[in-house]
Amino acid sequence: MRTITRLTGIRGDAAIARLSAIVPEAEVSVLSIFIELDEGDPRLKRVLYVAREFGWQDRRDPPIEGREPRYYRRRSWRVYDDSDLDPCQLLTMEGLVADFDVIASSSSKDERLRVDVDRCGLPEHLDVSITGGSGLIVPDRVYRVMHALPLRRLLFRPTVPYDRRGWPERESAWEDIGPPWWEITSDLKMPPVAPSLMVLDHKKKPVDRSYNKLTIVKDPTNMYLGRPELRYLRSELPPLDSFDAALSYEHSGCAIHGARLIVSQRLRRAWIDAGFKADWMPVHIEEG
Repeated sequence: MRTITRLTGIRGDAAIARLSAIVPEAEVSVLSIFIELDEGDPRLKRVLYVAREFGWQDRRDPPIEGREPRYYRRRSWRVYDDSDLDPCQLLTMEGLVADFDVIASSSSKDERLRVDVDRCGLPEHLDVSITGGSGLIVPDRVYRVMHALPLRRLLFRPTVPYDRRGWPERESAWEDIGPPWWEITSDLKMPPVAPSLMVLDHKKKPVDRSYNKLTIVKDPTNMYLGRPELRYLRSELPPLDSFDAALSYEHSGCAIHGARLIVSQRLRRAWIDAGFKADWMPVHIEEG
């Protein structure tokens, strides 16, 4: 496992020159610098120190005394290989980057996801795509394979294509466009995450883990991680052999479509054996 840190938004010729000397491979635009380093790279501490010298800081850092704060954006994520993922009993399925926008419909009467197919077209090369509300969708070719397998509590829900360029927004039908896309989901909800994780409300204030409105889950050991590894208490989980898919209790977008998809190792193996690609993150089970 590797943890990558990205810094963006630092401006100013003098600051950019100093930082470029530390990280020569950094991308420099006319206005700012783009830095991406492994968390274990010793240059990261130097970069953060120099940025602070020039008055730049992340919003989560202590304020710089005597200076008007200027903020850059710091984001971290983890990269896994099979040695990290194969031992896991549970994982989260993470969608690959989408080339088109998907939103959770507020007007569709049956609350299906609406796919904005007219804006950028459909990413037919992807096997699973993340949506604006954190839900996941798959093309029909993936649905046909996975739906036929005896995977417990795994569901596929139809989506509806639409065009939001005009007003009112116009819903369409897949028969008029091409093969449909499906939301991949579950009818089982997980318990709240373990107390070792931090749950924040939409104002980024800590709340009890039983809070069931829009939330942000953070790992207190690294608050810069955009999507932390989920953790659960073993005593609160359903029997692990009773499901292959479940939705997180917490949701970061639309309550219907904004939960993360937790899957079994059996589902991951079936997905890979079918020749499909996805990103995965470990889910940890804590005793208690």
